[in-house]
Amino acid sequence: MADDAKNEKVEESCDGPNSLCIKLISSDGQEFIIPREHAFLSGTLKAMLNGPTVYAENETNVVRLREIRGPVLAKVCEYLAYTARYKGSGLKLPPFDVPPEINMEALMAANFLDC
Repeated sequence: MADDAKNEKVEESCDGPNSLCIKLISSDGQEFIIPREHAFLSGTLKAMLNGPTVYAENETNVVRLREIRGPVLAKVCEYLAYTARYKGSGLKLPPFDVPPEINMEALMAANFLDC
């Protein structure tokens, strides 16, 4: 029951222009809720969520990434969290591993998302 309440709070925090989180949806329908500050580490997501042009994503905080499969988007979300964790920390960066089977897709997704 406590987990359900926690998940509802996360879902609720995706509503509104000042939400704490955004939802990313992959081409195969997998959903990932990430902190807004992590999403803003991607130039593309930042422009879609906060740019001068009005995008539907500004209102809903939901970004459908129709060209990125779930496993690849999961790795992108991990990378955004990794970047948020270590950016400006002065710590030595640990390796960030990407499985060989999604290397090329992850590279193309990172290029598209500008992260």
